[in-house]
Amino acid sequence: MGLGRVTKKFFKYLLPTLLVLCIIPFSDLGRRTGESDDIFPEGKIRFALKLDEKLADGYLTGYCYEMAGLFASHLKDTAEVFLAEGNYLDSLMTGRIDILAITETSLPDSGDFMSLPLGDTKAMWLIRSDKRKQREIIRWLNSLKGTDEYSKIIARFFNGYNPYRKGIRKDPKIISPYDELIKENAAKIGWDWRLFAALVWSESRFRIQAQSPRGALGLMQMMPRTADRYEIENLLDPKENIEAGAAYIERLLGKFRDTAANEDELIQFTLAAYNAGEGKIQDGVDLARSIGIDNGHWESIHSIKIDTVHNSKQLKIIKKETITYVKTVLDQYDIFCGNPPRFKGQPSDTVLTTITKSDDSEQPLLSPDSLGRIDLGDKQTRDQEEEHDDEPGSNISGKHRR
Repeated sequence: MGLGRVTKKFFKYLLPTLLVLCIIPFSDLGRRTGESDDIFPEGKIRFALKLDEKLADGYLTGYCYEMAGLFASHLKDTAEVFLAEGNYLDSLMTGRIDILAITETSLPDSGDFMSLPLGDTKAMWLIRSDKRKQREIIRWLNSLKGTDEYSKIIARFFNGYNPYRKGIRKDPKIISPYDELIKENAAKIGWDWRLFAALVWSESRFRIQAQSPRGALGLMQMMPRTADRYEIENLLDPKENIEAGAAYIERLLGKFRDTAANEDELIQFTLAAYNAGEGKIQDGVDLARSIGIDNGHWESIHSIKIDTVHNSKQLKIIKKETITYVKTVLDQYDIFCGNPPRFKGQPSDTVLTTITKSDDSEQPLLSPDSLGRIDLGDKQTRDQEEEHDDEPGSNISGKHRR
């Protein structure tokens, strides 16, 4: 066969086939890319979190918050994440929110919605029926699952310290889902990161959705006006909340550094001010100085009693709530360090047990405990807290007055 005939047959038969084989994948890639690009046309995905979670489930709300950010980043969109209020299904139906994070027990019985399990957890993403969105979410989840990144996410949110979570193998090296953020910000203020973690645990149990009746929100229970002082826009965001808390602690350290007798006393003054407000603690310092009492030691300050105007009783200038708070944070710090808590006589509403050793590691396992109840904003949490208390009726709220 001559060269001319071979060339002729190539252009007649083989070349069109090759062109088709090349064009089809590129067409499909373009179709898929276009599908992803305009799946959320505004370039912003609005997530609402309404998870009926228990402490024993792990940190589902925080997990969903982080996964929302990852999904938005995957689509090169931004994520707007907030806690759901009111009739959230109507909001999903009318398009005011795009994705609703709920638990599997809260799935609506309606054909208007599609639900997608968010990995091997009890969390679900609910969307208005839309096959394109469904395909994109499934495609992203499948690409993420099985990766080292996803394994670390699951470990942080579900296999770390959580005395309410039983029957699973825990990693003793993980204290919270936010250890790296805590370490980074603890370094800024010169604290052992485990002390900082103990404060965060005492404030919110590492739950980003924790709220107080006074309006404090998030991991470090920051008040909105305190957040405004440090130009924090989103207290639900773990990074912003922790950064605001660290900035406030740095302020308190500076305020009481010249008063405290040493670093240990400074820590106690700072913890007390974080709980009760810096003004209240400064009042105690000023009173001690005016009556000739040592004002450089926390115990001296909180032992001061004053006469009441209307009766003969004496009242402590520092409330028992704050005294208990300081002790409990320091006890939690001891536990995070693998040591028995330093305060032997615990108040009736605080239960701390000694640490135990794991079978396969020399590192201590972090033990179950219960701080005086911080209002985490939901009934289930309060009920679970009461199960760990010796006297459930004795309530310590730990609300800040900043």
